[in-house]
Amino acid sequence: MIDFEANRSDKREYLYHSTNTDFVFRKHMHRSFELNYVFAGELLCEVDGHKFSATAGEAVLTLPGQIHSFATETFNESILFIFSNDWVEDFCNDMRGTRFLPPVCRFESDAFVQILCDPRTSKYRIRSVLYDVCSRFYETCDREKANESDYALTNAIAAYIEEHYQEKVTLTGMAEALGYNHCYLSGFFNRHFGVGFSAYVNGYRIQYAKGYLAATDKKITEIASLCGFETIRNFNRIFRQEFGMTPNEYRRLHAGN
Repeated sequence: MIDFEANRSDKREYLYHSTNTDFVFRKHMHRSFELNYVFAGELLCEVDGHKFSATAGEAVLTLPGQIHSFATETFNESILFIFSNDWVEDFCNDMRGTRFLPPVCRFESDAFVQILCDPRTSKYRIRSVLYDVCSRFYETCDREKANESDYALTNAIAAYIEEHYQEKVTLTGMAEALGYNHCYLSGFFNRHFGVGFSAYVNGYRIQYAKGYLAATDKKITEIASLCGFETIRNFNRIFRQEFGMTPNEYRRLHAGN
């Protein structure tokens, strides 16, 4: 999923979409909105520690800074949208310090999906549709007060990792840059993500590598370096742990997709 994070979080009027079968993605966060609409089956979701599911005809809206993950137990077909905050700036401002519980809403049709996927749709229509989608959540979902300090921290972490993942990034360095205690950030990662900082960053890097393998003919060693891995051995080991295959095997399976 993080392949669409590249050069994206600070880009205005950004809209990305991808269709998925049996969607699975580990806990992560980013600085934009994420919308998942389920065509068929059941999508298992976790947002800010709250677990729920979405079935055919339902959508899940994740706000900027929320920690979320997705899983599949049996089967699902869905489409994912990532859109920058400026598309719905007023809604974004109104939701500060607030979250939906749970952030799932049923739609009578998937007409909005077709509009958002159509490359001929004007930016004015896109903005209107996104506001309409967000208003559906605002009008039908329960809301509660959110921990603004945690959201501020997750947004700062997302920004730092986006900027430095290609370098030798450390928890100590990030703590100093963000003005947080090293032990506090270590506990934050383990508490909210269930993994340590290094494991999270490597997972982030691997998602970039996956995109390069499928969409480019760059050499494996170049991809490893571009994604912040210091040795090809470490890259191959972590890639196999994540996907159960080598980078070359993944490329042969997904090239051109």
